[in-house]
Formats: sequence, structure tokens, C-alpha cells
Amino acid sequence: MRRLMLGTLLALAVPSLLQAAPICVSGSLAEYIALGPGGCMVGNALFADFGASVVNPAATPVLPGEVSVSPLLSGTSLGLAFALTSSVGPGEFEDLLIRYALSGMGLSFVSNTLSMSGSSVTPDGVVTAVEDKCGGGTFGGSDPSAPCSGTLIGPLIVFDIGTIADPTETTPDFALTSFFDVFTEIAVDGGLDGSASLGTVTTEFGFVPTQVIPEPTSMLLLGSGLVAVLRRRKRR
Repeated sequence: MRRLMLGTLLALAVPSLLQAAPICVSGSLAEYIALGPGGCMVGNALFADFGASVVNPAATPVLPGEVSVSPLLSGTSLGLAFALTSSVGPGEFEDLLIRYALSGMGLSFVSNTLSMSGSSVTPDGVVTAVEDKCGGGTFGGSDPSAPCSGTLIGPLIVFDIGTIADPTETTPDFALTSFFDVFTEIAVDGGLDGSASLGTVTTEFGFVPTQVIPEPTSMLLLGSGLVAVLRRRKRR
């Protein structure tokens, strides 16, 4: 319910949230979760409402305190790097589902790239990262199989199965949006008699500047100023 309210009120609340939110710094996923709906800023983007769970109940969950998060910012993109340094052997399977909300002020997102580095597998080990996004809306449940109230974008899938690896994938073009509800699942599976390890999963969002809509108070002040100017001209 809180997420639905967040998605509904973002258009009005984002300016105030961005002014109040701290700048994102490197820290653990547990620390990012503790930020709650207030979140933190990377440039003019607000990352907020972090959560962590698992998709497969048979998997060993990766604990939020064991995952480090680093903000990324360049002239045309921003994002987060999740470093977990996970390693498993035969019959072992670790899983992590990260959820967060991303909103921008004065910018729109135009692309998204998911990548991973530091992966290694032997025989039947597998490493995968999958990202699903709901653009302009929210998912109606605790995993990406839930209905999206906006535009479903994705999934992006990167993997390493030893003989074949695809460590980077970018979304095709999608409509400009200033809000995403995001799920990123990371799975490290040693298989029956193999091993698998992973270092970092990175997600980056390309953006372009957009016109900022003034707040009602600013509009009122601007209107009052224009009226005063017109009155002066009329008197002259």
C-alpha cells in the first residue's frame, strides 16, 4: 500500500523529497534499506524504499549487510553498483531480490543497462542477474510477477554459464519516464557438482534533461509579479 501511495504522489512530492534527501554514498544494502521512503540522491535522481528478499525459498538468502552499494554518476547516466562477492560450491544456491524506487526531477530516463563483473563458473555452475522495471507505476506485489500499474519494461538478463556468457544488456528504446519501480534478482548457483562466484552487478540509467514544472507556490509568486508589471505599464 505504501508503494502505491508513493507512486501516486511522486509527481507532487518529488521536489520536496529531493530537497530533503541526503546524497547517496557507498554503504551496505542494509544501510540503504534503513533510509526508508526518504532515500538518497544521485545527482537529480532519488533512490528510495529499498528492500531485500529471495525469489526461491530453497535458496540461501544473501544478507543485506553483506552487499555493498555504490552510487554512479556521469554526465548522461546514473545508477548503482551492488557488490556481494558471493561464492558457492556443489549443491549450493544463493539468491537475492533487491527492490527500490527511482525518480528524477528535471530529467527523464531514456535507457537502462544491466551488467555484471567478477563472475566465474565451473562445470554446471550458473550466475544470473535479472532486472524488471515498472515505468511510471508500481508493481502490485512483492516480486516482479505482480501486475505493473504503469509500463512494464524488461526484463534485462545477464548471465555466465561458463561456455556462454552475456555480461551486459541494454533495454531497447522506451517512452520517456521519470519514475521506475525496480526489481533486481541476483542468483549464484553451484549446480550439482560445480561452483559459481560473482563480484558486482551494476545498473545504469541514461537520462536527458526535461523542463521542471514549477511548484504551485512558485507559480503564484510568478503570477503576482507579472500582474504588478502590467499594472505599472498601464499607469504609464
